[in-house]
Amino acid sequence: MSFAMIVLNLLCSAGHKFEGWFASVSSFDEQLARRLVACPHCNGRGVERLPTAPRLVRTRAGQPEADRAVDHGELATVMDMLRNLADASEDVGDRFPDEARRMHYREVPVRPIRGQATLGDTKELIEEGIHILPVPKRRH
Repeated sequence: MSFAMIVLNLLCSAGHKFEGWFASVSSFDEQLARRLVACPHCNGRGVERLPTAPRLVRTRAGQPEADRAVDHGELATVMDMLRNLADASEDVGDRFPDEARRMHYREVPVRPIRGQATLGDTKELIEEGIHILPVPKRRH
């Protein structure tokens, strides 16, 4: 299975610039309309898209477009980086959805956490505007 993401340059109403990764521009538009896109600096929902230079996947010279694929070595490097970040966080286990909500609603101090969540819990957190990043477990 392969997937592609686009990276958009975004600006919140408070003037913070940041990047957002989306499956497509229409996915961004849909999430923006549902008020799911928020500034990571101030959590502001007044977000607009800035001009964005396209980012292309590197392919081998002469390779037909239909045969182009994600560079799995680069993808593995990114996944390792994400897992290393996760390793530097507190493991809250299956309490992850509750802890993420408590931090989001400022009931407890914000801190880096990791844990497990069901697909349903993950969807609910995202719909609530709580920023999470699902990362597959490290294979041993």
